[in-house]
Amino acid sequence: MQNSRILKLDDQLSNQIAAGEVVERPGSALKELVENSLDAGAKNVRISVNEGGTQLLEVADDGRGIHRDDLLLALDRHATSKIRRTEDLFAIDTWGFRGEALASIAAVSRLTISSRADGAETGREIVIEGGIIREDRTVARPVGTTVRVEDLFFNTPARKKFQKSIGAESTFCAQTFHRLALGSPECAFTFTANGEKLFQYAAQERMETRVAEVYRASWRLKIEENEILHVHSESPPLKLQAWILPSKHFIPSSRGILLYVNRRSVKDKLLQQSVLAAAKEALFGNLYPQLVLFLETPPDSVDVNVHPAKSEVRFRDSGHVFAFVRKYLERALAGDRRGSVENTSVGAPPPAQTAALFESFANFHQKAAENTLAFGESFAPSPASYLPMGSAPAGAPTVAPYSGPQFLGTLKNTYLVCQDENGLLLVDQHAAHERVTYEKLKKSRFAKSEGAPLLIPIQVELGRDQLDRLESEFARFAELGLILDRTGPTVLAVREMPGLLMRRDGAPVLPIGTFLRKLVQDWDESAVEGELAELFRTRLLDVLASESCHGSVRAGQSLSAQEAHALLSQMKDTDFSGHCPHGRPTTVRFRWSEIERLFKRVF
Repeated sequence: MQNSRILKLDDQLSNQIAAGEVVERPGSALKELVENSLDAGAKNVRISVNEGGTQLLEVADDGRGIHRDDLLLALDRHATSKIRRTEDLFAIDTWGFRGEALASIAAVSRLTISSRADGAETGREIVIEGGIIREDRTVARPVGTTVRVEDLFFNTPARKKFQKSIGAESTFCAQTFHRLALGSPECAFTFTANGEKLFQYAAQERMETRVAEVYRASWRLKIEENEILHVHSESPPLKLQAWILPSKHFIPSSRGILLYVNRRSVKDKLLQQSVLAAAKEALFGNLYPQLVLFLETPPDSVDVNVHPAKSEVRFRDSGHVFAFVRKYLERALAGDRRGSVENTSVGAPPPAQTAALFESFANFHQKAAENTLAFGESFAPSPASYLPMGSAPAGAPTVAPYSGPQFLGTLKNTYLVCQDENGLLLVDQHAAHERVTYEKLKKSRFAKSEGAPLLIPIQVELGRDQLDRLESEFARFAELGLILDRTGPTVLAVREMPGLLMRRDGAPVLPIGTFLRKLVQDWDESAVEGELAELFRTRLLDVLASESCHGSVRAGQSLSAQEAHALLSQMKDTDFSGHCPHGRPTTVRFRWSEIERLFKRVF
């Protein structure tokens, strides 16, 4: 390569380069412009797009507006009202802060910006084409700001060539719009595409209302706000709120998990993994929950300046964040009856709301597929309902009156047959007992996290870099009963192991060296910082799942009426009783209307 002198790029070229990072596609520009509107205190934001935003993208708001003397400056790179010094970068409480978006968009489009500041008599409008100012005039307009972006990437054909189809760009703009609308329920939003008003959301006081209307409008789900489970937990300095759709709306994809940090929409691997770790016990096979999660943390404990589009964040204590989110989401999905808030002095729901919340737990674990049912509070078998056939006293009805499901008998010594006011239930005795056994093992043995000392420590060879990272997790491993010690640059000594990984004769149930190497490899592939101990916890739960399978009643094994009664009663108080630890349903329901239709009683 021929040597050349170093030259400073001109402003126009610098802005075009910045646009390649900040404005990847029309939806990226939409996000930046709407965030500016929200930072300006807008209560109404109107978005219009044509041809997926490639031909036209307009964002209008009723915020505070921009002072006429600052409007031209707002189009310069790194011109912002939100930070003044280096320290401000580590205490960001606004959506925008770098002052790059407007300049970047203006460099690759035909942009018109007009604004009138609160208290000003007139507004100002500037037309800029490819970074060059074409017009600058005084205009009459209401307080607020309007940004009109036309012919995006008209002067950068290489970038325009890499845009997706108009349909794909339209979809991405709509998805971006909905993420923003969910993040700011107190603001009204309108979305128009090609002259047609597609979505309109009024300002809402309750987040459940906004969640329900967005999922109804954008995902075409039949859902009411009273079906949404609201989780509210605090462990200072962290605060968690989540709005979880009923399990009948679980989907075979994680795309329905929407994450926000300090109300900023993010696609964060750490949070995504913590949600999936919490939901692992509640998943039906390959189905994932749909939820909106808000995590609040002090601004100085999270770095939002790690990605050009601000879509990723980095936490100061990522391990604590992971454990906090997993703990409280898992508890909510399990229907923990101790409360929705722990170790908190503020934000606890009133008793009536708490009672309603726990009452909803009985209905929350509904069918994941068409006929799958989870047992909840309402499944309270009555002893009188379990009289074996033919054993009722003389003159008594064959089937006693009941307040809950009645046990009627078994099919193939595998399925328990029950009935209630809603229909017929078939319970897989092995899957049901497997879940009951698994939850008991998890609470009694896993919760204690007791380690079993090894007479002779096991030496494990690992890469230096892997061992360096592993060493930072030693303390958290100890909490789970695994005591590790570094005895050389690449040598690890295992001195104690969790009791559930040990046989009665004191030998490990699996080759611990292979186990740890695979654990570190999976950790490397996930690229999620601070999650290794949680990954180890997941592996321990897999061991418990296998053990519960081997220790449960088998299909084909005969159960007495009393044994069936005991199993059904235990299901009532067991978390995630609707499916076994491997994701198979424990219960299938046939509603009376379906049975009557089969017999042509109803049509």
